[in-house]
Amino acid sequence: MAASAAAGYVAGLAREDLTLRQRGEQVAVTVVAERLDPAEGRKGRHSHYTLERAEDGSTVPGGMETTSDLYDVGRRLTVLVDPEGEVRPRTPGQADPAAELTGAAGLMLVAVAGVGWVAWRGRRRVGGGASAPGAAGAAGHPRGGGAGGPAA
Repeated sequence: MAASAAAGYVAGLAREDLTLRQRGEQVAVTVVAERLDPAEGRKGRHSHYTLERAEDGSTVPGGMETTSDLYDVGRRLTVLVDPEGEVRPRTPGQADPAAELTGAAGLMLVAVAGVGWVAWRGRRRVGGGASAPGAAGAAGHPRGGGAGGPAA
């Protein structure tokens, strides 16, 4: 189901934010380069930033990515950097897992409700929602038993 797949994706984003919150180091950086994704129809264009540490001028591995053009070259920022390099740097405001966790919980609720609805609909179709079996009488039975049909 699409809702459960989307919930898994959103939970992965929250995992990255939680990772940065737990082990990330706050680092003062300067934006030294910016690259904007090429336009592709209606697809959103992401901005990719190259960052240098303010203290020693070394490049922050991985660079930072945003879904819109937020920062100009020369801008100073504070970012959370993963010392293990598994997660791209983000500003402390971007690394807030609350929204992703809420979204994942909502999507999982939709997925569970969808499964419940499908199960409920399947049960109604099997039972048909009509009267109990045999209540229609032998004449209404598809294998006969009515006028001129074989007896059961």
